[in-house]
Amino acid sequence: MIRRFLRLSVSIGLLGILAACGKAPEPAQPAAAAPPSAAKIITPPVAAESVAATPEEAPPAPASIEPRGPDCEAILAAKPAAIDIAGLYLGMTLNEALTHVRCRLPKSTIELHEDFLSGVSVNGEALGPQAFMAREGVSSPCHYNFYLGGGDKDCEPNGRQWFLDERVKVATPGLHGKETVTAIWRSQYYDDGERPSVNTVRAALREKYGAPQFESGSKNSDRLVMAWAMDTSGTALSKANPLLEACVQSGLNADAMRSQGWRAGCGLTIQARIDREPFNHDLVGVLHVAMIDQDKLFSLGRTMQERAETLAREQREAKLRKADASKVDL
Repeated sequence: MIRRFLRLSVSIGLLGILAACGKAPEPAQPAAAAPPSAAKIITPPVAAESVAATPEEAPPAPASIEPRGPDCEAILAAKPAAIDIAGLYLGMTLNEALTHVRCRLPKSTIELHEDFLSGVSVNGEALGPQAFMAREGVSSPCHYNFYLGGGDKDCEPNGRQWFLDERVKVATPGLHGKETVTAIWRSQYYDDGERPSVNTVRAALREKYGAPQFESGSKNSDRLVMAWAMDTSGTALSKANPLLEACVQSGLNADAMRSQGWRAGCGLTIQARIDREPFNHDLVGVLHVAMIDQDKLFSLGRTMQERAETLAREQREAKLRKADASKVDL
């Protein structure tokens, strides 16, 4: 927890300096900068303070009224219906995926994104969230240093940077009410003293997904990449199949914050990227894992476009029928 200890130490030092000057710091306020217009922020609910009451004042609680919410224990204990990343799998509905992430990362901040697939025109059709991202950790305003030539490299457009424990991004493209999980990204950031070994992580990935068809990175490299790929029928691609290289090198990146690509003809594809600890290559600093159905995602944009055009045509025809049946007062 070195980075958290450093932030705490700096905060305590600043408090001491301000107190010595006779000026106490103002309470921290939420960031004024709004996120991109396509994102909606959902923060974890804050419990209201309870007010103590004497036994005479406290009314008896109705026995039949209990707080209702998702049964997170049952949701997290349920066996995934398909190959998964932390319980998330392709084919889940938007609500199923959101509920699962809220249960597993209850302290996370969730952003809902209204766009994911570029170049898709839905002719004014209202869309639900096309993707969402959950982040658990600490965020702070970015600090720019003129003498160092700019700002923090991890600074986001909203003027904040994150010190993450975990990040999950889920793509759920689809017309309203049909949003379905088609891609998943997860990144785990390990603190000093809690980092697993590279051998342990590799063994865990092999146990979960089987032997990878592709693996790159030596002991001296900063990163190790492992990949699993299937064709559109769900059959694992052999190393002799020329499609394997095309599917593995399609542009999919295990890090959700990097540019992404996919291609037709490739089915379920999983990629794991192990970022080694800089000063000890036997340990893992960050683990990124991604899962995507490339062919389905490739064709989904066209399917959404065609369906939106059909709905628009049906709406125009319904309006015309209504107009044809209307009476004209002359």
